[in-house]
Amino acid sequence: MQYWLTFRKKSLIWGICTILAILILTILPAWGNQFQAGQIITISSEVVEDDDIYLAGETITIDGTVQGDVVVAGKQITINGIVEGDVIAAAQSISIKGKVGDDLRLAAQVIQIGENAQIIDDTIAAGFSLETQTNSNIGGNLHFFGAQALLQGKIFQNLKGVMGALELAGTVEKDVEVIVGDKQIKPPAFGGKPPFPIPEIQPGLTLTDSANIGGNLSYKSPREATIAQGSQINGTIDYEAIEVVTQPTPTEIILGYLQRLLSLILIAWLCFKFLPHWIPTLATVIKNRPWPSLGWGILSLFMVMGSAIAILIGISILVILLSFTLSNLILPVFSLGLLAFFSLLIGFSLFSSYVSPIVVGFLGGKWILHKINSLQNPQSFNSAIVGLVVLIILTAIPILGGLINLLIALLGLGALWLWAKKSRD
Repeated sequence: MQYWLTFRKKSLIWGICTILAILILTILPAWGNQFQAGQIITISSEVVEDDDIYLAGETITIDGTVQGDVVVAGKQITINGIVEGDVIAAAQSISIKGKVGDDLRLAAQVIQIGENAQIIDDTIAAGFSLETQTNSNIGGNLHFFGAQALLQGKIFQNLKGVMGALELAGTVEKDVEVIVGDKQIKPPAFGGKPPFPIPEIQPGLTLTDSANIGGNLSYKSPREATIAQGSQINGTIDYEAIEVVTQPTPTEIILGYLQRLLSLILIAWLCFKFLPHWIPTLATVIKNRPWPSLGWGILSLFMVMGSAIAILIGISILVILLSFTLSNLILPVFSLGLLAFFSLLIGFSLFSSYVSPIVVGFLGGKWILHKINSLQNPQSFNSAIVGLVVLIILTAIPILGGLINLLIALLGLGALWLWAKKSRD
């Protein structure tokens, strides 16, 4: 398994998904009357909120005191005041300069925990960059999943996470357990420039002269850490090397294509077993109307994308409207909307990735077998097997294979659209 794939596509993505899941599960059941939405939201320093608050906007600033939890989503979030409960936030940029009396859960492109900021309990964060500045305190554990982290403050418990780069210049009272990459990662080009600079961190794990670890240092990385002589590690150092595989071996490539072929053959058998006329019918549509199938396939692709976006927009509007009226309906409406969204995407992916190749493979295999023996009418399943073998070989060709896969998916989608349209008529 490739290390970079493991880090970028599994650890980081699952970390972000965990944060967002926490946000959703926390927001929906509790969403009540303390909800505010607007482009710019400011809670001034003289304001004291005696309950939980829920905020959504472009720029959100909390200078006052909140005696409950804060759940907030926006583009730029700044907390200068005091939050006595939890803070759950998602944004492009998040800056914590005040005091959080309980847990801190964040998902953002860039996160900065400023000088003298105090987090009384645990911090869980995901994003591109995390910076904890000098004299900042995290009273519990710090879990971070992201591209890079510069830690200059104090962590009173453990540090755990997965990062592309980690520079420790502060104190961790207990253990450090991390997975760290070794490649330079550039900031994302989208989203605009954050209100504070993103620190530049060298790839890999670096401990500066001011780093202090009260317990053990356990890390996995493609290379050993850069540990300054002045740094202090009171426990043991456990290093596990991660092998970097930049390209799959020829054997792995062949096995991958073989697995795909066997998967397609199995699904083809199920289709001919339980829906014996469906695949031949769609193949006939492509054979008789290839250009309309391609055209409707392109249109279907845009319609699926548009429908997915429309579902998300609709969910957001309904949630906002229900928060002011029938808040007890937010959870079922949100759940049904997500169900429709994922059903659409999963159905589209399954059909374009599996059914479309089977349809085109059946059509091509039938033509090949007819050319070999024009007097014999080949079985449908045999035709599909022959065609799928040829398709797998063709799609293995660099560049051309990608174009063939796209063409197959569009033809299958178009044939499905024309068949459904004719069935309704």
